[in-house]
Amino acid sequence: MSASNARLPKSPGSLPGLAVGSRVGVLFGTKVRAAEIVEDRGPLGKDGDRIVRIRLDFPEEDPIEFEVPVAWLKPAPPSAA
Repeated sequence: MSASNARLPKSPGSLPGLAVGSRVGVLFGTKVRAAEIVEDRGPLGKDGDRIVRIRLDFPEEDPIEFEVPVAWLKPAPPSAA
């Protein structure tokens, strides 16, 4: 894999233009929840799939962070105002 391709998503269905700070959606339980990419871990997944660390914020609870393949990410849901 060339250096220029090292940070590109492997999955054709993944979201373009992802970077640290991007707002994304992730299936959490039965709902797509808003999350923020806090770290790009690089091509560490199976067959070089790109892995990112995301943070989910919860009202009245501590946020949680975990790592997921980019292919699991969805467009960010609309924010509740």
